[in-house]
Amino acid sequence: MTILAKSSVWRQSAPVILLVLVFLSGCGGGESAEQTTENQDAQVETTALTQAQDTLVQQAATVANAIEKTPEDYMKILSDNGLTSDEYKALVYQIAADPVLARAYQEARQR
Repeated sequence: MTILAKSSVWRQSAPVILLVLVFLSGCGGGESAEQTTENQDAQVETTALTQAQDTLVQQAATVANAIEKTPEDYMKILSDNGLTSDEYKALVYQIAADPVLARAYQEARQR
């Protein structure tokens, strides 16, 4: 087992990381799932974000990208971005629960 897996930071961040991975992987399925996704994409693309929503999405994407690069600095990255672990988890859940925010988050992560 690695040091990272044994650390309390890993135990605290594991639920968030798993949520993000599940969120990003989407759901598999047949043709009906593809049609549903296309319909959702069309609806999401026509909805613009408010300034507050865009700020949340950009903050979450910035933090996620930084954590992806240096996961051992998880707590410092959160602190540098003015977040606690619980606040970051709440932010991720808020984004994952809203298709418009989720789509914007995926796009922001790819930039």
